[in-house]
Amino acid sequence: QNAKIEAITEKTLVLGIDVGSETHYARAFDYRGIEYSKKPFKFSNTEAGFVTFKEWILDLKERHEKDKVIPGMEPTGHYWFNLGKFLQDNEMKPVLVNPHHVKKSKELDDNNPTKNDRKDPNVIVGLVRDYAMQTKRVDYDPGGYRRLAAIEGRVYHSTAISVPDTDTSKCL
Repeated sequence: QNAKIEAITEKTLVLGIDVGSETHYARAFDYRGIEYSKKPFKFSNTEAGFVTFKEWILDLKERHEKDKVIPGMEPTGHYWFNLGKFLQDNEMKPVLVNPHHVKKSKELDDNNPTKNDRKDPNVIVGLVRDYAMQTKRVDYDPGGYRRLAAIEGRVYHSTAISVPDTDTSKCL
């Protein structure tokens, strides 16, 4: 618990990312919840979209003198895999928040669980800041997630992910 608390300092930029199949929305906050983005930053689920997202992050880091970024996201199906890999490749460790917590937190905020691109990133940042993030993080391995899901009897169907025939022990 202490490691989670110490992970977010006054020099940390906390991002909330609403993951979609084609488009993602992000908002940026400081450790106290002060928002740095005036509106959600919209970017596509493509390499070009990720590059513009990284430029946006670097601009915010420089403007607000932050030296660390914690991107939080709700794992939505397999749509977050590419973004998660991109973030890890660029020395950011994405934090996954429980979808159930996101839904319940939205209801607490305004007694309305409806989903929208403006509200979800705020809720996700709140959960990351309040240390309700997932503590066990599996390293990015789409094949591993797919194998793990198959083991549990819940196969994710996606043509975007190829599954090599390998040992399932890498999943855990």
